[in-house]
Amino acid sequence: MDTARSLTPTTATFIPKDSNPLEQIGAIEGVERPGGLAARILVAGRDMVLIEVHKAKGNVDQRHVHDDHESIALLLSGRMEIEIDGESFVANAGDSWIHYPGVPHSSLALEDSVHLEIKSPPRKTWV
Repeated sequence: MDTARSLTPTTATFIPKDSNPLEQIGAIEGVERPGGLAARILVAGRDMVLIEVHKAKGNVDQRHVHDDHESIALLLSGRMEIEIDGESFVANAGDSWIHYPGVPHSSLALEDSVHLEIKSPPRKTWV
């Protein structure tokens, strides 16, 4: 396991939202990203992490792959075009999606958007 990507489990059982900072993301999986992308780790457990992701309208998350975890997401607000393993769809608030380890995926924020993402096992894939 790549310990640089591992997250230490949260010790508290209740975490107020503003306890953790919203981090501007410069790169995901080593691929540089333009501005307009930020994430907040809400809570990390031993087997999963819950992340809040903010994407500005027009933000493109280029096709990439995570080899060591799966991700499940729920769009809270906005609209996004999502591509997973060659299949594209438009996500609206309330829609969800999943991608497994090794599956290529990308997204385009059609509007300012916020989504929740669960990664299992817990990994930090950005800097």
